[in-house]
Amino acid sequence: MKQDTRTQQAVQALLNQGETEVVPSRSAKYRQFTRTSQGDFYWVGRCGAVRAGKSPSSSRSVTYKFQEDYKGYFPR
Repeated sequence: MKQDTRTQQAVQALLNQGETEVVPSRSAKYRQFTRTSQGDFYWVGRCGAVRAGKSPSSSRSVTYKFQEDYKGYFPR
């Protein structure tokens, strides 16, 4: 059986968390999701990188923390 990509896993984890995708995204490189707990956004890159902040350029990487919190979504 084909395994989902890291991007698909990150998107599914965000959707299950209750976040919603912003369409169209303000970035061509990242998919944008609301971040209800902080009032800013999650940004998901093409290779599964997850960032948090107001914009991709002013955001910080939360990929490692995100993958640790959602281990069920990111099998090794």
